[in-house]
Amino acid sequence: MNRNHHRIVFNAKRGQLMAVSETAQSCARSSASGEGPASATRPKRRGRLPLALLLAFATLALPAQSQIVADPNAAGSLRPTVLSASNGVPLVNIATPSAAGVSRNVYRQFDVSTQGAILNNSRTDVQTQLGGWVQGNPWLATGPARVILNEVHSSQPSQLNGFVEVGGQRAEVVIANPAGINVNGGGFINASRTTLTTGVPMMNAGALDGFRVQGGQIKVEGLGLDATQTDHTAILARAVEVNAGIWAQALTVVTGANEVSADSARITPLNPGSATGAAPAFALDVAALGGMYAGKIHLVGTEAGLGVNQAGLIDARGALTLDVNGWLSQSAGARTYGDAVTIAAQGLRNEDGAVIAARERLQVAVQNIINREGALLLSAGDMALSASERLENRSAGIEALGSLSISAPVLVNANDHISHTVVSDATTNHTVYFTPSGAVDAADVAWSVVKPLGEGPQTEYDAYRREWLLPKSSAWADPAFKTYYLGALPYVPAHVIWWDFGDSGYSQAVGDTFTYSRQSPVWAHFGMSAPTWDAPGQRPGGTVDSEGTPLSPPDPQAVAAWEAQAAPWVELATRVASFKTAVEAQFLRFDAHSSYAQTTQRAVMTGSEPARLSTGGSMNLNASQSLLNQDSEIVAGGALSITGVQVTNQATEVSALTSRSGTFSSWGVTGRDCGPFGCDPEYGWIQTPYVETVANAVPLPALRYESYSATLPTAAPSAALSALFALNPDPASGPVFETDPRFADHRQWLNSDHLLSALAVDPATTHKRLGDGFIEQRLIREQVGQLTGRRFLGDFTTDEAQYLALMDAGTTFAQAHLLRPGITLSAEQVAALTSDIVWLETQTITLPDGTTTQALVPRVYLLPRAGDLSASGALIAGRDVQMNLSGDVLNTGHIAGRNLVQISAQNLV
Repeated sequence: MNRNHHRIVFNAKRGQLMAVSETAQSCARSSASGEGPASATRPKRRGRLPLALLLAFATLALPAQSQIVADPNAAGSLRPTVLSASNGVPLVNIATPSAAGVSRNVYRQFDVSTQGAILNNSRTDVQTQLGGWVQGNPWLATGPARVILNEVHSSQPSQLNGFVEVGGQRAEVVIANPAGINVNGGGFINASRTTLTTGVPMMNAGALDGFRVQGGQIKVEGLGLDATQTDHTAILARAVEVNAGIWAQALTVVTGANEVSADSARITPLNPGSATGAAPAFALDVAALGGMYAGKIHLVGTEAGLGVNQAGLIDARGALTLDVNGWLSQSAGARTYGDAVTIAAQGLRNEDGAVIAARERLQVAVQNIINREGALLLSAGDMALSASERLENRSAGIEALGSLSISAPVLVNANDHISHTVVSDATTNHTVYFTPSGAVDAADVAWSVVKPLGEGPQTEYDAYRREWLLPKSSAWADPAFKTYYLGALPYVPAHVIWWDFGDSGYSQAVGDTFTYSRQSPVWAHFGMSAPTWDAPGQRPGGTVDSEGTPLSPPDPQAVAAWEAQAAPWVELATRVASFKTAVEAQFLRFDAHSSYAQTTQRAVMTGSEPARLSTGGSMNLNASQSLLNQDSEIVAGGALSITGVQVTNQATEVSALTSRSGTFSSWGVTGRDCGPFGCDPEYGWIQTPYVETVANAVPLPALRYESYSATLPTAAPSAALSALFALNPDPASGPVFETDPRFADHRQWLNSDHLLSALAVDPATTHKRLGDGFIEQRLIREQVGQLTGRRFLGDFTTDEAQYLALMDAGTTFAQAHLLRPGITLSAEQVAALTSDIVWLETQTITLPDGTTTQALVPRVYLLPRAGDLSASGALIAGRDVQMNLSGDVLNTGHIAGRNLVQISAQNLV
C-alpha cells in the first residue's frame, strides 16, 4: 500500500465522496483529535448519488496539476500528499511533524493560484474557509504541526497568487524557495506566523533553527500580500522588491546574505563571497505603488553598499526600525511613518517632497543625511539626528514639535533656490543742501529764507548770510510761521520809538501802525486770544509848527486811552520779535546745494525656498567643524544651544545701484566789480554737472513670501508639496488640503471650527477651509515666525495653546465689531486691535493643476512689539540662544533670543 496513491470512498459521515490514501482501513469514523467543530455542527447528507455526480467527484482523486507538486526525489517522510478539496482548491496533507513539531514538506513546485491552497493540519475532518469541509490528514497521527515548512527545490520562483490556509490547528507557515518568490494577491489564513524566504532551511534534530540566505529575490506586485490574519510576517531574501502593498500585523524584512534564526531575532551576515548571483541594485526596493502596512515593522539590510530605495509608503502603527548597510533613499511621493521611528544606515537621502514622520519620536544615526527639495523630517514629539560626517538640509524641513538634537561635524541649512531680479523705481527729483553740520535733504527742511540783497557789492559775509534753512526738527517747523517771519511782517513795527529833544520833553512817534487784524491766525499761533476790537489808529501826538518844531506835547489822557486799546497788539509784536530771535538761532546756513534726478534700484525676490530647522521645545546643535545657515532659519521655541567651531549665519546681499544726475551749485566768487579805486569780488552760485552712481548692498528677504502681504506671509503651507499633505479627494466636504490620514492616525487637531462655532456659524454653510487642524496650526506657526522671527508668541509653549488663544481673541474682536468670517479686516479695524488675533479670511488658492478655488484661511494679526524681527535674510532664534564656539561667528543675518543671547567665540564678525 502506498500512502501517496489514493482511491475514492463514500464518507457516510459527511455524505460525500472523498479521496483517501490506499492505507485507509475503512470509511468508519476517524480517530478523534479534539480539533474542529463538534460533529453536530457539520452538514449531513444521506441517500444514493447519481452516476453523473459520482463521475464528477471522481476528478478529486487527481492531484492538482502544475500548481503544487511534491518532489519525487525527496524522502518519503518529506513528501506531502497533494489533493483537491471538493471545490477544486488544492489540499495538501502535510508530512508527519517531528518531535519538535516541524512538518517538513519538500516540493518540486509550490505555486498558489487565485483560488488558494489548504495546508491540512488536522487529524480529523475540519471546516476550512477556502475548501469547506476537508477530510482529516492521516499523517498527523502524532498530532498537528507547530511549524509547516514548505521547502521548494526548483529553478523557478514560486508564484503566490492566492491565499494559503492552515486547515485545523493554527501553525507557523514557511515557504522557502532559493530561486525566489513572486507574490501577487497572496495571503495567509489561520497561520500564527509566516515566513517567505529564499534561504535554505537549517534543521537541527527535527527543529527549524533558521535559514541560510545566499541569493534570490522576493517580489510583491499586483494585488500584494495580505498577512493581516497572521501575528508576525517575515520576508528573508538577498533582495526584496515591493511594487504593491504588504499588509501585516508585525513585519520583519531581512535582506542580504545572512543566516537568520527561525524567529528572525538573530541575524548573522555571511562572508562577502558567500552571496550567489549578481548583486541587486537595492536590497529593498519599494516602488511608488508599493507599500508596507503593519503594526510594527523591522527592516534589516546587511549587505554592504546595498541600500533601500523607497518611493512608496511604509506605515507602522507602532515601532518602525530600519537598519541597513547602505543608503536609505526616499524620492518624490515617498512616505515613511511610524510611532517611534529608528533609522540606522550608511546614509539617508530624503528628497523631492518625500517625508519621514514619527508620531512620537524620530531617531536617525547614519554617516550622512541629505534632506532636500521640499522633503520633510518630522516628529510630533522629539527628534534626534546623528550624522558622523555631514548633515545637509537644503530647501527642506526638519521639524520637531518637541525637542530636537542634531550632531554632525558639518551642518548645512541652506536655501538652494533663492533668486532675484533688480528693478528700477520711478525717477524722483531731489535737492540736498550742504551745511556746516552736514548734508540736509530738502525733504527734511521745514522752510527757508533769503536775506534781501543790499545795494552795492556783495561781501563774503553777505554770501554766507544769504539763504538759511529751518529743519523739520525745529519747534517752528510749521510753514505757517514763515508768514510771520518774512511775509506780512518783514520787520518789527516801531510802536514805541521816541525822539528825545533834550530838556523840552517833547518827542514824536514814528511808524506806529499795526500789521495784523484781530481776525488774523497769528493770535492763535502765538498763544493769545484775539481782541474783540479793532486796532487803534495813529498814536496821539503833540503839535508842531510849520517847520516841524514841537509846540505842545500829546494829550496824556488820549495817549493813555490809545495805549490801553493797543496793548494786545503791542504784546503780539513783542512775541513776534522773540520768535524771530529764536528762529534765527535755529537756522542752518548753507553755501552749496545739489539738485538732481535720482533712480534707485531694488532687489525683488523671484524665488525662495528656505531650509528650516524648527522645534517647539529645546534645540541642541553640535557641529564639531562648521555650521552654515544660508538664507534660512533655525528657530527654537525653547532654548537653543550651538556648540562647535564656526557658525556662519549668511544672508545673501545683492548690489542695487542708486544713480543721480543733475547740477551741483556752490556759492563763490563769480567775478569782480572794478572802479576807479580798485576791484571788489562778486559772489553768486557756481553750477557744475553732478553725476554719481552708488552701489548699495541690499539683503534679500529670503524668508518673506512676496505673493502675500506682510501680515499674511503665505496662505498655503510651505510644505504643501510634501508628501505629508495632499488635496482632499472629496473636495465637496472637508478642507482643500488634508494631512495624510495614515500619519494623522485619527488624531483630532484643534482647527478653525472652534472659531466658527463660537460665532454661531455652521461650518457646513461657509467656504471650505484651507486645511485640517494640523495644516492650520502649521500655517499659524509659519506666520508667527515670518512676522516676529519667533517660534511662539509671548509665553506659549505649544502650537495648540497658541492657536486656541488667538482664535478666542479673534472671536472677542469679531463680536465687538459685528464681523463675519470671510471678510478681510480694513485698516481702521486693524488699528482698533487691542490684542493679537487669528481671523478667517477668504483667499483664492491656486491648486497644483493651475485651477483656483476659494477657501477660509486663518490669518494672524499682531500688535507691534519691541524685539520682533524682520522675516528676511538668515535667522537663528530661540527663547534663549547660547553659542559656545572655539572659532568665529560670521553673521550677516539675525541672531536673536527672547530672553538671552550669549555667544562665546574667538570673533564675532
